[in-house]
Amino acid sequence: MRFVLRGQEIDLTCKDVYSVARQLAPEPIRKHFVRANGKTFPPKQLLGEVFRKKDIGLGRLDFTTMDAHSILRRLGLGCGEESKQIHTISMQTLSGLVGIISIGGDALKDSERCYE
Repeated sequence: MRFVLRGQEIDLTCKDVYSVARQLAPEPIRKHFVRANGKTFPPKQLLGEVFRKKDIGLGRLDFTTMDAHSILRRLGLGCGEESKQIHTISMQTLSGLVGIISIGGDALKDSERCYE
């Protein structure tokens, strides 16, 4: 695939990306991710390393996460965004903790009050 990024014409293939991904250890995901060779990478990490290996002259500060996401997606790689999961605790779970923890009180007295 041929594209222009920051005024520079670049030619990349999936093979370029998979070759780099095979040897690269993924950094922790913050929000966006791309999957390659069974690993999950931050898009900027993977594309930045591809640029470095191909001696393109663009570092991570020279492109955005969305640039990387768009380029890698157009190459056919699976890209996405981590979903924010809301964890809820049921009252049944909380009542099972009575006597074990107490928030701002006496756990023993709280436990006795629970069974009155």
